[in-house]
Amino acid sequence: ALHLQRQNPPAAATHLNYDDTVGGALTENAQTVAYTFDADAGDIVRLRLGETVSPPEFGMNIYAPSGTLLASTWEYGLSEILTEPLPVAGAYGVLVWEFPGTETGTYNLHLQRVHRPANATGIAYGETLTSTIDLAAETDAYRFEGEAGDLVLRRLAEVGAALSPQIRLYDGGGALLAGANGGELARIDGFELPAAGIYSVLVMDSA
Repeated sequence: ALHLQRQNPPAAATHLNYDDTVGGALTENAQTVAYTFDADAGDIVRLRLGETVSPPEFGMNIYAPSGTLLASTWEYGLSEILTEPLPVAGAYGVLVWEFPGTETGTYNLHLQRVHRPANATGIAYGETLTSTIDLAAETDAYRFEGEAGDLVLRRLAEVGAALSPQIRLYDGGGALLAGANGGELARIDGFELPAAGIYSVLVMDSA
């Protein structure tokens, strides 16, 4: 099987928005599936790619608007890319593929910005919220306002489902400040906020 694709931008691409989780399939050997998303210069983006049917080992590449390869990864089960600040505003390309190119299968792809995450739910000190992770690779986003010196406790627990909770805390510029994984409970305990501002929390299944 021979596959041909363009990188700047990829042809026949599906457009993604921040906080989208989309399903896809590789149905032929050597195939790639193309996506694009619009970003501003300085955006820091997390892409998660999760298989929905074993055994394919899915991978993905992310390309600048010029077609320059910015990052590439592949893993069994779940692949992730957390970008550096994106260099320019424009349409970025993503290609999903399978290693070694001889198997087919289905997957979910999730896109989110780690600073100012799209569709983030506000949460205040002392509040407990319940939500669900319905799809492989899905991420749920939250935001809260803190003051310099606040000592923050974040607890993320599964509720009646087979979930390996993962939690990540980011400052307003997208810098990762703290994170935790857990079998049933992920916990960030006593983290001191460095400055006043809006902070972002991303929660997901690490499996």
